[in-house]
Amino acid sequence: MGKVIVGIKTLIIVAVNLTGYLFLKRKVIDLKKERMFEDFYQGQITEHIKVPPNFENHYGKSRDYLMDVFKKMEPGSNVLELGCYLSKRLNWFAEKNPDLLFTGIDLSMKTLSLAKDNNELMPNVRLVAADFSNLPFKTGKFDAVFSHLALYHVPYSHIENVFKEIRRISKKDIIMIEPFHKVLPLKQKILLMSSPDKHTHDYRKIENDDVDRKEIRPLFDASSGYHPITVFHYLKK
Repeated sequence: MGKVIVGIKTLIIVAVNLTGYLFLKRKVIDLKKERMFEDFYQGQITEHIKVPPNFENHYGKSRDYLMDVFKKMEPGSNVLELGCYLSKRLNWFAEKNPDLLFTGIDLSMKTLSLAKDNNELMPNVRLVAADFSNLPFKTGKFDAVFSHLALYHVPYSHIENVFKEIRRISKKDIIMIEPFHKVLPLKQKILLMSSPDKHTHDYRKIENDDVDRKEIRPLFDASSGYHPITVFHYLKK
């Protein structure tokens, strides 16, 4: 009986040690991925800060879609971009729509500092460092809230809070221009799922009793040779 107890204790110790090893190994792998992504991201910033706004491929399609929305807005309306990055496109929108007030948020203070230092920001542009899941704005502040390839960087554990915050600060239009996993080709879906910084969210989950669907439609499909992008356009009641 004593040998059995000793054997069980030994198995428990081995199991605990193995669990600890696997947990530590996963943490090390995650840390390496984060460092690789940070290096890649900083390299992108250095490259992108030197060039004008990119309106090729899906960027041109999203520009046209958003401009159609902005043209119908009343002077003095507030527009928020989630994930404005270097703010080049946001600044372009502000220049073309001088009667609207544009706010851009990004999690990276460094990126926003670079945006301010390297762009001649329009007077109707304001940049704010903020977490999407804890937005520093009053309820119903913005007449339009939009994202373009930003929300798919949000971790799965945070996306419900992000949807909640978007609904809270929105007054009318909510426009998310993001990859939609339901229509992605298998290869691109696997690439998204294996990426440390990209996720396959179901953006339809923003719908509730306070938000109505206006339209969901492909902006750029797989036949274009570029990864498919979908417009999720909702209206706050």
